[in-house]
Amino acid sequence: MIQQFKIKQKILFYVLSVTAIVFIFTVSYIGLNSKRQIEETSRELANSYAREYANLSQDKLNTFMDATRFLRQTFENFRTIPEEDRRKVMSEMLVHLLRENPDFLSVWSILNPGSIDDLDEMYINQMGSTILGNFRYIYYRESNRIQLSEYIEQNPSEVMSGFIYNTVKSRLQETVIEPEMYSYSGRKDDEVLQTSMVAPVLDRNQFIGVVGVDVPLATLQEMIDTYKPVEGSFAFLMSYAQQMVTYPEKGLIGKSFQDTGLLPEDLNLISESIEKGGSFSFDSRYVDGKLYYVSLSPVEIGLTGTPWYVGFAFPHEVMLKSASRTLNIAILVGLAGLLIIGVVIWYLAGSISTPLEKLTKAIKKIGSGNLSNSIKLKTSGGDEIAEMSIALNEYIDGYLAKSEFATKIGEGNLDINLEQFHEEDQLAQALIHMKESLKKAREEDEKRRLDDEKRRWANEGLSKFADILRQDNDNLENLSYQIIKNMVLYLDANQGGIFLLNDENTEDAFLELTAAFAYNRRKFMERHVKFGEGLVGTCALEKEAIYLTDIPQDYMEITSGLGDANPDCLLLVPLKIEDEVLGVLEIASFHRMEPYQIEFVERVGLSIASALKSVRVSIKTSELLERSQQQAEEMRAQEEEMRQNMEELSATQEAMAEKEEDSQRLIKELKEELARKEEEISETKKRSA
Repeated sequence: MIQQFKIKQKILFYVLSVTAIVFIFTVSYIGLNSKRQIEETSRELANSYAREYANLSQDKLNTFMDATRFLRQTFENFRTIPEEDRRKVMSEMLVHLLRENPDFLSVWSILNPGSIDDLDEMYINQMGSTILGNFRYIYYRESNRIQLSEYIEQNPSEVMSGFIYNTVKSRLQETVIEPEMYSYSGRKDDEVLQTSMVAPVLDRNQFIGVVGVDVPLATLQEMIDTYKPVEGSFAFLMSYAQQMVTYPEKGLIGKSFQDTGLLPEDLNLISESIEKGGSFSFDSRYVDGKLYYVSLSPVEIGLTGTPWYVGFAFPHEVMLKSASRTLNIAILVGLAGLLIIGVVIWYLAGSISTPLEKLTKAIKKIGSGNLSNSIKLKTSGGDEIAEMSIALNEYIDGYLAKSEFATKIGEGNLDINLEQFHEEDQLAQALIHMKESLKKAREEDEKRRLDDEKRRWANEGLSKFADILRQDNDNLENLSYQIIKNMVLYLDANQGGIFLLNDENTEDAFLELTAAFAYNRRKFMERHVKFGEGLVGTCALEKEAIYLTDIPQDYMEITSGLGDANPDCLLLVPLKIEDEVLGVLEIASFHRMEPYQIEFVERVGLSIASALKSVRVSIKTSELLERSQQQAEEMRAQEEEMRQNMEELSATQEAMAEKEEDSQRLIKELKEELARKEEEISETKKRSA
């Protein structure tokens, strides 16, 4: 039957049949492939949202843990504080931290009895207190006022048996406590959902107690409730023990994750994934009957090792909406193409066979996914076949551009732009949105990295100077030189000096330059400054730091082998403790100092002042001890001289005793001789009578 058709009819029949088959196959393949790709892209987008929200929540929670870490580091330096002032200074530090952080509910500490001082007997005998040596202070906020807990004098055995104390003691690492409803006033109406950020306090590698910060979780609920980038989606926060911290249904907050009904087919997936600490996802049929894609990403809180999780639920119907639209459009385009080809073939059967053959080959390559510039068609004329060729070439260009765009993003190039795409091209829009999200995440990571580097730099510096202050603590000159030398080198400055208070003459106290350092060399110079005289004296008098970037030309010159130059900035920091100025630290540099560097110098200045005070007390004690030893030597010499005198006196007494004994014997002999003579005379008289 077909053999009887004319060539035009044959071409029309064969070409239309083949073209219809090719178009159906191509449209189906492209539509289904696009559906799969869009679904995969949507899942990855949901995963990126979960990671993004986890990073935001992590930043918020880690600000609380940073405060706890700072409190721990400060408490571990309690030996730099005089023993009689430690309780006052450390409790004032807790109050200051709570006052400076309005988001905190309370700050507290539990230190073992006798760990920071030996005030047990003094408190009991002199103050009538029942405190048994433990340092347990709880400051909380009530009606915008800072209150001290009435349970401060609790028996140590009760304190040390608490869950939080023993948990942190056994772990010896930073710990985030599972959320709980708590009220400091004791009233049920005042209860809020809170968690505690806790860290162990070590003294010479020995556990002596814990410090912690209690924070509300309502702000996290408000923040996470705003995470709805896609219609019908929602986010939630889950603790390490699968307790719901935030959830759209407020009644489920504080309940187990299993109570939400948003569960995978394999219930062990959640526990196993949380134990591994990584991200995970699953499909779940929710209580509303809809199918959701759920992605969870960990929130690492400090060094606790027990991450919380931010979850993001993404409706499947939203994921498939754009894919279905793409498939429908592809079908309509295919049908329109078939109609156009049929009309063109009907009128141009004789000149259509060759272009159709080329077009069919190109479409087959597109169907197989083998797209390249080599399959683009050369166009001539303005008929429908030429328009189809142009449209196909544009599709290939767009596909290649998107493919190259996605490849560059995968290689980490987030500055690339996707040019010449249609506004309704949802795949292009999704790729661009993904690029912007990744770029924003990279910028946030870079900012976080810089903040971490600054924080690590400051912490390493504090540790370094803590070690320096523990050395040469019996020689102010050597200690001053080590301080200024390491400060100049650590700040990458050029010159520095340290002025210490000389109050031997209390009526004429002044600041004396005890050490100077410039260009990696020790400088020997003498300089005395009175209070209020020049910038150094002004800094000491006002007890505030001075930072100048416009230095007078005649103030100082930094001298090196290359000549003299005036510094670009000057920093003067008073070395004070409890409003008592012990000296001034002066740093000059060719480059401007960052605010975090200035803050670091001020923090180190407090430690230096505390160390200087201890050193001065130690030196005075050494002088008194040396004087006492000298007096003891003199007394021993006097005792030796007295002993020798006593021995000579004893020898004299013995000689006199011997002489007296000889005299007594002689007297006795004389008496006996006299008696004998008298007896002889008496006998003689008797005979004469």
